[in-house]
This record gives sequence, C-alpha cells and structure tokens, in this order.
Amino acid sequence: MKALIIAAGEGKRLNNLTKGKPKGLIRLLGLSLLERVILTAKQAGIYEFLVVTGYLGDRIRKELGDGSDYNVKITYIENKEWRRGNGVSVLKARESLKEDFILLMSDHIFDGRILKKLACYDLRSSVVLAVDKREPLPGDTIVLERRGKIVEIGKDIEKSNCIDTGIFLCSPKI
Repeated sequence: MKALIIAAGEGKRLNNLTKGKPKGLIRLLGLSLLERVILTAKQAGIYEFLVVTGYLGDRIRKELGDGSDYNVKITYIENKEWRRGNGVSVLKARESLKEDFILLMSDHIFDGRILKKLACYDLRSSVVLAVDKREPLPGDTIVLERRGKIVEIGKDIEKSNCIDTGIFLCSPKI
C-alpha cells in the first residue's frame, strides 16, 4: 500500500517556527516532522510514498531525496495551486493512485498502530477517517460522528464528539 503525504502548505500558524521553510521540515528531537511521518508509516509496513509539495517544495525534495536514506521510495508531485488547500493536493496525485492508499499530513505525529488498523479496514466507502475521541484543543478540526459516519466536520462546527487526526484510508475513487 502507498501513502500520499500532503506537504504543500505554507504553515502560517507555525510561522515563528518555520522561518521560511516548509512546516514539514520543522525538527523535533533531531528529525523533521516529515521524516517522522515517513518512518512511522514504514514501521507500519508502508514503503512507497507520494509527497505532494507546493510552498518551497524544492527544500523538501532536497531534504528527503528519493527516500533511499530511509529505505523507502519517494515520488514527488508538485501542486502549483497549493494555496487552494489539501483537497487540491490530493487531486493532483489521483493519476498516481490506482489502489487503496493511506493519506497523511506532513506535520502530524501519530502512532503507527493507527495505520496498521486502517490498512485492515474493509473499505466500503471511498474514505475512512481515523478520529480521536479526546477533547479538542484550539485550532483542531473537529468531527461529529454518528454510528461510524461523519455527520459534520470543520473547525467551527457547533457539536462534535471527536477530532480529525489527518489520517485517512482512501480508495482511488476519491
């Protein structure tokens, strides 16, 4: 299974940390956030990555290369319309996605067990979102879920019962 990593945005909310570099390249305990995403996915059995870049994408390509330093394969897709959001970044990759795939964000830290569980999920719809049941923090994308279905999702919805983790199992139909 492949993973599609969205690494196209500017990361304005983290401007004091990014200082002119993509947010996925912010370092945490010696590794960039993107390296952490890739290595965590690798621990879950994913070895092939499509990385959608946009804002300062050349810096990401230079930092990660072809993935050989991590014993994985990385292919890059450029999104010149990166200001239009993550959905556009996913659409830019659709020609390269012919089978079910994991969708990840370049700046999210997660437990690899989530990916192992998602990879075993029976994908009856075109998208499955992993959610977190903890209380939301300011800025979280929140979700109202009922009987396993997303009823509402957004940063400003009135009622919610979980949080968007930014980790998805998707079919190419997306």
